[in-house]
Amino acid sequence: MREIVFAGFGGQGVLTAGLIVSQIALYKGVNATWMPAYGAAQRGGTANCTVKYGAEKIYNVGQQKPDLVLAMNTPS
Repeated sequence: MREIVFAGFGGQGVLTAGLIVSQIALYKGVNATWMPAYGAAQRGGTANCTVKYGAEKIYNVGQQKPDLVLAMNTPS
């Protein structure tokens, strides 16, 4: 099981990047989840998402121990 966290401000493509990675995993035939989290502000507010994918079933979609963190800015 792999886990990737994407973090940044709204408008930087954080959620879109995570969604694309999860869709690629599904296309490759493995299980995948995409869990977005964002504040009330659309642009400029915090945004992050966790993507998990792998051959085994995914029972917990929450963030555990990410294999990779992609932070788009310093505060993230």
